[in-house]
Amino acid sequence: MSIGDGSELAYRSVAATEHEITFGTAPTTGVATNFFEFTSCNITGKIEEMKSTSINSSRMYTRRFQMNKTVEGSVELRLHPVDGIDFLLHAFGGNISTTANSATSATAWSHSIQVGESLLPAASTTYSSLMIDVRKGPNRQNRYLGCRVNQATFKGEIGQPIQATYEIVGKDFTTISATTDGAIAYSAVRPFLFTDGQFQYASTPALADTSTAAEKIISFELTINNNLISDSRNIGTNTVMQLPPGRRDVSLKLSMRVDTSTTYDRMVS
Repeated sequence: MSIGDGSELAYRSVAATEHEITFGTAPTTGVATNFFEFTSCNITGKIEEMKSTSINSSRMYTRRFQMNKTVEGSVELRLHPVDGIDFLLHAFGGNISTTANSATSATAWSHSIQVGESLLPAASTTYSSLMIDVRKGPNRQNRYLGCRVNQATFKGEIGQPIQATYEIVGKDFTTISATTDGAIAYSAVRPFLFTDGQFQYASTPALADTSTAAEKIISFELTINNNLISDSRNIGTNTVMQLPPGRRDVSLKLSMRVDTSTTYDRMVS
């Protein structure tokens, strides 16, 4: 068989994440072990090229140079309480508080994520970014370092799982040995379905933690845009030096039945 006669099948692909302590540096464990199922993953690494225009006694280019490295793309998956949670934490940042929902404190937990100023999944502020390992087919695997979530979008529709899309920007990439099938493990917990969702509201952020007031909706789309400054570069390297967050933009679209004037008045106000 010659090159190009075969093909790698997408359904054999695998993806996993791991927290980085130092931006753009693989963790000391050396591997990503937080595996998640996904519906699409198109994170890519690119190297810009420049052809030398020096006069060289001919009409041909005789040199070309590798220039800036860029890592970008998106990951789409069904929102899950365990698998893929690293993306959610880095999209929101801020503090995470956990309380037990059972008398034994062993069977059910409630996690509250408060949006923060940084892109760190605090309270543990030692994590700066994500390493993402993507096996494309059964044999080839790429590693993307220094990854942060530029934009996160969550969609909910009747009769569907809750869908999450994360737009990723990173620092560097490389090729590594492919993860073996025996090392892959997923949570037995199912993803969130539309039946798990509820739209609650309150007059102030403080009251939102305890409010039980809810509105009936039929679909929603929540978008969090961190507006990363994605071209922060220095002389001496072809990768970005940092991916600092810009001003956060949050938008929410709701679809609901306008069956009372109260519902309509709330929408226009």
